[in-house]
Amino acid sequence: PYTLERWDTDQQIVFKKNELSTNKKQYQGWEGVHINILAASKSDPEAGLKEFLADKLTACGIPSTRLDEFKNDPRAVQTVGATTTKLNVNTCTAEEWEYLFGENGVIMQTAKEEYWEVEPALSNEQFIKGLSYAINRVEFAAEKGRTPSVNYFGSAYMADPENGIGYNASDAHKAAIADLIEGTDGYGYSIELARANFKAAAEALLASGAYKEGDVIKLEITWQAVNNVTMYHGAIKNYWETAFNHESVCDNKLTLEVVDYVPAVWIDAYYKKMMLGQYDIGFGGVSGNALNPLNFFEVLKSDNSSGFTLNWGPNTNEVSQDLIWEGQAWSFDALWQAAETGGFFIDGIKKTLHDAELIDGI
Repeated sequence: PYTLERWDTDQQIVFKKNELSTNKKQYQGWEGVHINILAASKSDPEAGLKEFLADKLTACGIPSTRLDEFKNDPRAVQTVGATTTKLNVNTCTAEEWEYLFGENGVIMQTAKEEYWEVEPALSNEQFIKGLSYAINRVEFAAEKGRTPSVNYFGSAYMADPENGIGYNASDAHKAAIADLIEGTDGYGYSIELARANFKAAAEALLASGAYKEGDVIKLEITWQAVNNVTMYHGAIKNYWETAFNHESVCDNKLTLEVVDYVPAVWIDAYYKKMMLGQYDIGFGGVSGNALNPLNFFEVLKSDNSSGFTLNWGPNTNEVSQDLIWEGQAWSFDALWQAAETGGFFIDGIKKTLHDAELIDGI
């Protein structure tokens, strides 16, 4: 119903009514749409609040720097979260990365000189668990004016929309995260479990030759903007480095160092980093499909059928003994496809109709 009229970089985007639109009657009360771009928010976490206090915005979030001042303000409202902001992880081994993104990659083809040097520690399951256990989400969220969560979805996602049952309250979800919170503060934090897992990971990584004594495990976190670094990086860096670099982990035989990276354009954190496997840890999340969380799980498939996979690692189309349905082990991809659209499945793997015909001798 609208067409672009004006675009002033870092200032505004203006759309005017499109007289040729076939459904313009539905929008007859709106002459156009004006989007004001608040460029200051790239570096100033208080930019939105300043505009709100100047009566230039209808609503805004409360930045952590002013939380104590405004959290009990009569205008403050706590909303149900639609997105859980995540630290996405590249857990690929060098071989897995090359299969996905190498010169003949199935997701993206990359020239040899531009190969990402994967960090071996990230493909160690206990190291990943250590990273998760080390984050004090309750403390972190309280400081930032957010809600702590160990869930993949925000509370707005519904398992049963008609009856108002949230996905996070479902038995299936509770079972899925049980191991993540057992022995923790209820939100996945335990410094003891973090160090125990880091210790086991460090011993395995040294024994395998992936690292030698004195090496530094350097993790780069890709953030979307400078204010992300200002607000979040220091805390995450402290959680991880304090947990891993404790003398009880590996007697200082290895050192963990966490650094930050910010692209010139925020969306490149997705399109030039996470979606192409060119990262260690990436800040961001995907929202939408709040009434159909099952469909949302497509972004976790390693074949990138959604076009927006942000976490990479093992092949999700391989049968896993962690996924048992009616006595049959399945691949993640097959279970997702069976629930979404149905299909032909043999021994827990999705097959084409041609494959099924050959096996059945049709």
